[in-house]
Amino acid sequence: MPPSSWFSQMRLMRYAPNGAMQAHHHDRPSLCLVVDGGYQERIRGRADWHRPGEMMFCPADEPHAQTFADTGAVKILLDPRAGTLDYLRGHLPLTEAPFTGSVQLAAIARRLRAELCADPADSAARLAAEGLAMEALAEFARHAAAPVRVEPWLQRAREYVHAHACSGFALEDMAQALQHHPVHVARSFRAAFGRSVGDMVRQLRMAEAARLLRETSRPLATIAADCGFADQAHFSRSFRAAYGVPPSRFRRERR
Repeated sequence: MPPSSWFSQMRLMRYAPNGAMQAHHHDRPSLCLVVDGGYQERIRGRADWHRPGEMMFCPADEPHAQTFADTGAVKILLDPRAGTLDYLRGHLPLTEAPFTGSVQLAAIARRLRAELCADPADSAARLAAEGLAMEALAEFARHAAAPVRVEPWLQRAREYVHAHACSGFALEDMAQALQHHPVHVARSFRAAFGRSVGDMVRQLRMAEAARLLRETSRPLATIAADCGFADQAHFSRSFRAAYGVPPSRFRRERR
């Protein structure tokens, strides 16, 4: 994609399943928006899993390493111009490699991928892509925060969410397992991971549903039940809201 006034380059990158990138650094800072799949990034003493709808900033010359999930990953890399960096510095501590995730960013990522894959002869694609990239930038600046070093009990909280997202749980049950008050758990979780417990549960359910649609032939009703949705209709509505297409179409397009 040709350069824009906010980004010198916008690239769609695909990474193989179970791949890994050893510690390395880049001469220029970059923004990354996850479209599909997932990966773990080790940076500044943290090890964070990133999934569709998450956006992160990597400072220039910052060593980092990545390990990709068994689904691989699709990412959009944005190279910010000097003015873009000045804008972000007014909102975020960029040296801390901040990140955030939301349903809104997931929707923007899907639309931006479509524009980046459009026919080069489509003169409107560049304009549309720049507009979407700016939407993502605004969402990132609004919600990202410098990740804090996560206390052990919060690491256990995240593991609890990952283990029980599809089976379902009450915040009170999680708090009891962690031996902390539910209000304290909710506030601390959001501060540590940049999203609420409920938001992470929804993202994990959607990611698992997408994986099952890609990799299995299970009926939609079975996938809905396996991923914690009340019924197939609820699953279909939620999936379409998150991915922009119904589950059946998503499955056809990725087979």
